[in-house]
Amino acid sequence: KERFADRWAGEFLVPTEGLRQAVEQLGVDRRLEAEHVIQLQRHFGVSYGMMLLRLRHVGLVSPSRYEQLTLVSPVALASQLGYSIAPDEWAQDPSRWRLERFPRRFVRLLVRGLREERLSPSTAAGLTGLTLDEIVELVAPPDGGDEQVIEELREYERVAP
Repeated sequence: KERFADRWAGEFLVPTEGLRQAVEQLGVDRRLEAEHVIQLQRHFGVSYGMMLLRLRHVGLVSPSRYEQLTLVSPVALASQLGYSIAPDEWAQDPSRWRLERFPRRFVRLLVRGLREERLSPSTAAGLTGLTLDEIVELVAPPDGGDEQVIEELREYERVAP
């Protein structure tokens, strides 16, 4: 019964014929890319996961391609493609979106707070859900030439209470 309900809901939200027409309008003659799935997802107003399932059920995505497409960070990709992101979308899996889920201003202030030692790396990691290594990379100079800054941050973490 549950499987029937899921399939019925999928067909109701993303009708097979409408999905086939939308894919045809995209002009995709080979395999669908993640960007296409994002476009379809936004067109039908469903989640990325739901769109992938519909594409698989309709036979427009092979099981192996489906597995590949599940590895995509859809909210980050949609943001890169210029789609507006609702706040609740970022909450789907914040560990996968890393710093991309934060406004640029927040990231700039975070980096400044770290460089001015107003925030410890562990506090920054706790605020953002990033690992200590990711925080260290964030503060490291773009050219990667200042290893002293990186070592100082790591040393700080070793001796901090």
